Amino acid sequence: LSRLSNEFSTQLTDYQEISNATEDFDGEKHHVLKFKFKVNEEFKNIFDKGNYIGIIVPYIDKNSDNGVLIIMLANTDKTEIKDFSDFGKKGKLAGVLHTFRFVK
Repeated sequence: LSRLSNEFSTQLTDYQEISNATEDFDGEKHHVLKFKFKVNEEFKNIFDKGNYIGIIVPYIDKNSDNGVLIIMLANTDKTEIKDFSDFGKKGKLAGVLHTFRFVK
């Protein structure tokens, strides 16, 4: 996650890493990268202008070496997600997170 954070710092305006550590996330211990950034102009039809917060959480399948990175971003100016504790609890992202499962 440190490499991703370094990449983001060169590509995103006012990027700020908030934390990069193991913590409780959605009821389990995970390594979590939390960050903030700004979008001052619409960015290639991907991001609206505004202040963003983001979380990246690796999910590793306990039965294999495979895993995924779940990346969640929220525009705090336009969504009900206002701080990091809202991820997994509010908005459409919560529903996606809670339905994620590894398929056997």
